[in-house]
Amino acid sequence: MKSKRHRIHQRHSKTILEYTMKGKSLIFVGALLSQACVVVESDKYDSSYDSSTYDINSNPIIESAEAGCFYDSLLNEDLWYFDASVYDPDSDYDVVAVYVDVYDSWTGELEDTFTLEEDDTWGIWTAEWFESSTNLDCFYDGYEIDVSAYDAYDGIDMITIIPSTY
Repeated sequence: MKSKRHRIHQRHSKTILEYTMKGKSLIFVGALLSQACVVVESDKYDSSYDSSTYDINSNPIIESAEAGCFYDSLLNEDLWYFDASVYDPDSDYDVVAVYVDVYDSWTGELEDTFTLEEDDTWGIWTAEWFESSTNLDCFYDGYEIDVSAYDAYDGIDMITIIPSTY
């Protein structure tokens, strides 16, 4: 006569064997079904595309920015200047635009917007405007300036600076 312990073990062994057999048949059926046909639309696949050269865009980086007023004695006029040093890890050619938005820090109102032009020195973007041609006042100290740089893939960097006024 078999012990109680041996009979319980035998029941569990049978159950495990049954599950194993069911599992093998499921694996066999799964293997048969996996031989299905895969259709690829040829107009959406470019065979010349090399995924190993997939580009990941890096955003431009504004390294520094400066803005303020100065008096030009030859022109007898105050001028606003805006300068930004912008670097892009992808290439200096990747930076396509740099803008400055001047806000009144007390009201939050947008006072003026300027586009900076790239200088002869790579990565330096500048602009100068006669005070009389802007909505700005060189004697007002309540401005905040958002400097934003964009690259060819719409990557962006932005910093806020306080301009030097009189």
